[in-house]
Amino acid sequence: MTIATISNFALQIIAQAEGAPASQPAAGGSNFLMQFGPIILMVVAFYFLLIAPQRKKQKEHQKLLSELDSGDQVLLASGIFGEITNRKDDRFVVRIADGVKVEVAKNFVQTVIKKKAPATRNNPAPPLRFARFRRRMSSKDTAPEREEGGKNAVTFPSLPVT
Repeated sequence: MTIATISNFALQIIAQAEGAPASQPAAGGSNFLMQFGPIILMVVAFYFLLIAPQRKKQKEHQKLLSELDSGDQVLLASGIFGEITNRKDDRFVVRIADGVKVEVAKNFVQTVIKKKAPATRNNPAPPLRFARFRRRMSSKDTAPEREEGGKNAVTFPSLPVT
Protein backbone atom coordinates (compact mmCIF):
# COMPACT_ATOMS: atom_id res chain seq x y z
CA MET A 1 0.00 0.00 0.00
CA THR A 2 1.23 3.42 -0.83
CA ILE A 3 0.56 6.67 0.94
CA ALA A 4 -1.61 7.84 -1.96
CA THR A 5 -3.99 4.89 -1.67
CA ILE A 6 -4.20 5.32 2.09
CA SER A 7 -4.96 9.02 1.76
CA ASN A 8 -7.60 8.31 -0.94
CA PHE A 9 -9.15 5.72 1.36
CA ALA A 10 -9.21 8.22 4.25
CA LEU A 11 -10.79 10.90 2.02
CA GLN A 12 -13.52 8.49 0.93
CA ILE A 13 -14.32 7.59 4.53
CA ILE A 14 -14.50 11.27 5.53
CA ALA A 15 -16.67 12.12 2.53
CA GLN A 16 -19.07 9.28 3.28
CA ALA A 17 -19.28 10.33 6.92
CA GLU A 18 -20.23 13.89 5.89
CA GLY A 19 -22.81 12.60 3.43
CA ALA A 20 -21.12 14.13 0.37
CA PRO A 21 -20.19 12.00 -2.62
CA ALA A 22 -16.57 10.93 -2.81
CA SER A 23 -14.28 12.99 -5.01
CA GLN A 24 -13.01 9.90 -6.82
CA PRO A 25 -15.02 6.92 -8.02
CA ALA A 26 -14.64 3.82 -5.89
CA ALA A 27 -12.40 1.18 -7.40
CA GLY A 28 -12.74 -2.57 -6.85
CA GLY A 29 -9.68 -2.60 -4.59
CA SER A 30 -11.01 0.08 -2.27
CA ASN A 31 -14.28 -1.84 -1.88
CA PHE A 32 -12.20 -4.76 -0.61
CA LEU A 33 -10.45 -2.44 1.86
CA MET A 34 -13.76 -1.03 3.02
CA GLN A 35 -15.03 -4.50 3.84
CA PHE A 36 -11.95 -6.15 5.29
CA GLY A 37 -9.96 -3.13 6.50
CA PRO A 38 -11.38 -3.10 10.05
CA ILE A 39 -10.82 -6.84 10.40
CA ILE A 40 -7.22 -6.51 9.25
CA LEU A 41 -6.67 -3.63 11.69
CA MET A 42 -8.11 -5.72 14.55
CA VAL A 43 -5.80 -8.64 13.71
CA VAL A 44 -2.78 -6.32 13.70
CA ALA A 45 -3.88 -4.74 17.02
CA PHE A 46 -4.34 -8.18 18.62
CA TYR A 47 -0.88 -9.19 17.47
CA PHE A 48 0.83 -6.16 18.99
CA LEU A 49 -1.28 -6.06 22.16
CA LEU A 50 -1.58 -9.76 23.00
CA ILE A 51 0.56 -12.13 20.98
CA ALA A 52 3.90 -10.26 20.85
CA PRO A 53 4.11 -9.57 24.64
CA GLN A 54 3.17 -13.17 25.43
CA ARG A 55 5.82 -14.47 23.04
CA LYS A 56 8.42 -12.19 24.67
CA LYS A 57 7.44 -13.43 28.14
CA GLN A 58 7.67 -17.04 26.96
CA LYS A 59 11.19 -16.49 25.59
CA GLU A 60 12.28 -14.93 28.90
CA HIS A 61 10.89 -17.92 30.82
CA GLN A 62 12.70 -20.37 28.52
CA LYS A 63 15.94 -18.43 29.10
CA LEU A 64 15.33 -18.55 32.87
CA LEU A 65 14.82 -22.33 32.73
CA SER A 66 17.94 -22.89 30.64
CA GLU A 67 20.09 -20.97 33.17
CA LEU A 68 18.88 -22.94 36.23
CA ASP A 69 21.36 -25.25 37.88
CA SER A 70 21.63 -27.28 41.08
CA GLY A 71 21.66 -25.19 44.22
CA ASP A 72 19.27 -22.52 42.91
CA GLN A 73 16.27 -21.75 45.09
CA VAL A 74 13.03 -21.60 43.12
CA LEU A 75 9.33 -20.99 43.56
CA LEU A 76 7.12 -23.54 41.85
CA ALA A 77 3.79 -22.70 40.26
CA SER A 78 2.04 -24.54 43.10
CA GLY A 79 3.50 -22.10 45.65
CA ILE A 80 6.13 -24.48 47.02
CA PHE A 81 9.65 -23.19 47.65
CA GLY A 82 12.51 -25.55 47.00
CA GLU A 83 16.12 -26.03 45.99
CA ILE A 84 17.10 -27.69 42.74
CA THR A 85 19.30 -30.70 43.44
CA ASN A 86 19.43 -32.33 40.01
CA ARG A 87 18.59 -31.43 36.44
CA LYS A 88 17.18 -33.94 33.96
CA ASP A 89 16.15 -33.59 30.32
CA ASP A 90 12.54 -32.58 30.91
CA ARG A 91 12.34 -32.05 34.69
CA PHE A 92 14.09 -30.89 37.82
CA VAL A 93 14.57 -32.72 41.10
CA VAL A 94 13.64 -30.22 43.81
CA ARG A 95 14.31 -30.60 47.54
CA ILE A 96 11.42 -29.08 49.45
CA ALA A 97 12.38 -30.29 52.96
CA ASP A 98 14.98 -32.48 54.63
CA GLY A 99 14.85 -35.85 52.93
CA VAL A 100 11.92 -34.83 50.67
CA LYS A 101 12.71 -34.55 46.98
CA VAL A 102 10.16 -34.24 44.21
CA GLU A 103 10.50 -34.29 40.46
CA VAL A 104 8.73 -31.42 38.74
CA ALA A 105 8.35 -30.54 35.08
CA LYS A 106 10.51 -27.63 33.98
CA ASN A 107 7.51 -25.46 33.15
CA PHE A 108 6.31 -25.56 36.77
CA VAL A 109 9.27 -23.45 37.91
CA GLN A 110 7.77 -19.99 38.17
CA THR A 111 10.59 -17.77 39.47
CA VAL A 112 14.10 -17.99 40.83
CA ILE A 113 14.33 -16.86 44.44
CA LYS A 114 18.10 -16.99 44.82
CA LYS A 115 20.82 -18.10 42.46
CA LYS A 116 23.59 -20.25 43.84
CA ALA A 117 26.52 -18.01 44.68
CA PRO A 118 29.63 -19.04 42.75
CA ALA A 119 32.20 -20.46 45.12
CA THR A 120 35.60 -18.83 45.18
CA ARG A 121 38.81 -20.11 46.65
CA ASN A 122 38.75 -17.75 49.63
CA ASN A 123 34.98 -17.57 50.04
CA PRO A 124 33.25 -20.91 49.54
CA ALA A 125 29.49 -20.77 49.03
CA PRO A 126 27.54 -21.45 52.21
CA PRO A 127 25.09 -24.34 52.14
CA LEU A 128 21.57 -23.25 51.31
CA ARG A 129 19.13 -23.87 54.11
CA PHE A 130 15.42 -23.54 54.36
CA ALA A 131 15.20 -22.57 58.01
CA ARG A 132 11.65 -21.29 57.84
CA PHE A 133 10.42 -24.59 56.41
CA ARG A 134 12.02 -26.69 59.12
CA ARG A 135 10.73 -26.95 62.58
CA ARG A 136 12.77 -28.81 65.08
CA MET A 137 10.64 -29.98 67.93
CA SER A 138 12.20 -30.03 71.33
CA SER A 139 10.71 -30.78 74.72
CA LYS A 140 10.22 -27.07 75.45
CA ASP A 141 8.31 -26.53 72.17
CA THR A 142 5.61 -29.05 72.96
CA ALA A 143 2.45 -27.62 74.43
CA PRO A 144 1.74 -28.64 78.06
CA GLU A 145 -1.50 -30.33 78.98
CA ARG A 146 -4.24 -27.79 79.54
CA GLU A 147 -6.01 -28.01 82.83
CA GLU A 148 -9.45 -26.70 83.61
CA GLY A 149 -8.96 -23.13 84.86
CA GLY A 150 -5.17 -23.39 84.84
CA LYS A 151 -2.80 -20.70 83.57
CA ASN A 152 -2.75 -22.27 80.08
CA ALA A 153 -6.53 -22.53 79.80
CA VAL A 154 -8.18 -20.60 77.01
CA THR A 155 -11.34 -18.76 78.00
CA PHE A 156 -13.78 -17.00 75.74
CA PRO A 157 -16.23 -14.32 76.85
CA SER A 158 -19.79 -15.53 77.01
CA LEU A 159 -22.14 -14.13 74.41
CA PRO A 160 -25.73 -13.24 75.22
CA VAL A 161 -28.24 -15.68 73.79
CA THR A 162 -31.12 -14.05 71.94
